[in-house]
Amino acid sequence: MFTHLSETTDLNKKINLFVALAPIVNLANCQEQMLTDIASQWNYVQSSLINLKIYEIRDLKVDKALHDFCNKFGPICNAITA
Repeated sequence: MFTHLSETTDLNKKINLFVALAPIVNLANCQEQMLTDIASQWNYVQSSLINLKIYEIRDLKVDKALHDFCNKFGPICNAITA
């Protein structure tokens, strides 16, 4: 949502305030394989998500852009949607 707001001026005019909270993390000692895989390829994953206009995780069955992403990054999608 935050990324979409920063790139879409139409939506910025309609929203008065957007507050998002997220934890700050360091993946240096992370043992979760999915997270370390994503972190090592973050630039490629991020550009793919932006190209597909995916700004948040939604229902894979109804979201065509997320479906296209999951066709390309199956293991990541399986971990997110499991």
